[in-house]
Amino acid sequence: MINAPIRIFVSAWFFLIIGVKLYLSAQPGEKPAIFQVDKKIEVDGKLEDWTGIQEWPVNQAIDGTRLEPSADLAVLVRFAFDAEYFYTAVEVRDNVLNFSPRGSWFGDAFSLAFVEPSPAGESFSFIVFGFTLRDNEPFKVVVNRDGEPFPGAFTKDIQLEIVLGADKKSFVAEAAVPWTHVPHFRPFIQPEWAINLQYTDVDAGKRKSVQLLA
Repeated sequence: MINAPIRIFVSAWFFLIIGVKLYLSAQPGEKPAIFQVDKKIEVDGKLEDWTGIQEWPVNQAIDGTRLEPSADLAVLVRFAFDAEYFYTAVEVRDNVLNFSPRGSWFGDAFSLAFVEPSPAGESFSFIVFGFTLRDNEPFKVVVNRDGEPFPGAFTKDIQLEIVLGADKKSFVAEAAVPWTHVPHFRPFIQPEWAINLQYTDVDAGKRKSVQLLA
């Protein structure tokens, strides 16, 4: 099922405010691989199509420290791609799920960012997608593109499903982003790209973010 590995870099998402250069400043020594799948992944929140694809902990705080999984927060992510889509599966256990109401981004959400890597360790071509629940419906948005916040990009063809656990303290999310949204990436000819998955947890009015570190 899995072939054609592609390496990724991981780093912080707060470059949206303080610049793209910082986005690539905290790359870990080990770079996980993303693999091509030989059949389309159905975006249904069930994870049945992800068997055999490695999961990675999302456990690095913005200050670089690692956060151990706990009853308060534990996040796992998997990545894959095919000729049409980049796929992401996120499993979250959060003791208090707090999704933002319509018109607000101050709530639990996850983001997926792509950055065009360069030998100098910085780039000016990037795009960030945001995903959450609003009024119990999956909601997706382009958060930033090349420094422009919320550019109003078309997202109807981005697939997203978020399924809450029975205890309302966990959820599974699947997203499929068409390659047409990320024109500066060529997964079959580029050996490396910069990518980041970040989860933001809002409890009692306080925001905590963790990002992928593998």
